[in-house]
Amino acid sequence: MNSLAFLEPTTPVQFPELRTHNRVKVTDLLAILKWGTGQILELSSIGLSFGCLYPHSFPKEWSMDILDAKGVHIKDIMVRKIWERDIDHPKPSTKFEVVTGVEFIDLTTKQSLEINELFENIEYSHVNIMLEELEISGFRHPALL
Repeated sequence: MNSLAFLEPTTPVQFPELRTHNRVKVTDLLAILKWGTGQILELSSIGLSFGCLYPHSFPKEWSMDILDAKGVHIKDIMVRKIWERDIDHPKPSTKFEVVTGVEFIDLTTKQSLEINELFENIEYSHVNIMLEELEISGFRHPALL
C-alpha cells in the first residue's frame, strides 16, 4: 500500500524575501506589448510585474512600453523575464490568467530617469493617501501636528 506518514509535525517552509529594492502596488499603469496589453501590478526602480487576461508565455527578453493614466509614456524599454506564473484556476477576484515579473535591462539614461520619476511619484502618492486616511479616521501623530 502506498501511503505517506510523517513521524514529526511538519511546518511550512518560509522562503526569504529576495528582493532588495522598494516596490509599490499600482493600479493605473499599463504594460504595452507587441502581443497586447497587460496591467502593471507592482513597480520598482529595477523591474515590474504585470498580469494578462489571456494565457500565453513570453520570450526571455523583449521590448515594452509603460503608459499611465496621466499620459506618461515610456517607450521601448528592454526587459528580461524573471518569473512567470500561470493561474490555473483563477478565483473570481483574480482576473488574470498569467502574471509575469521582469527586470529592466539596458535602459537609456532618459528611460531610467522617467522610470525613477514615475516610481517616486507613485510612492509619494501612496504616502499622501495613507496620511489622508489616517486624518479621516481621526488619528493625528504628534509629529504631524
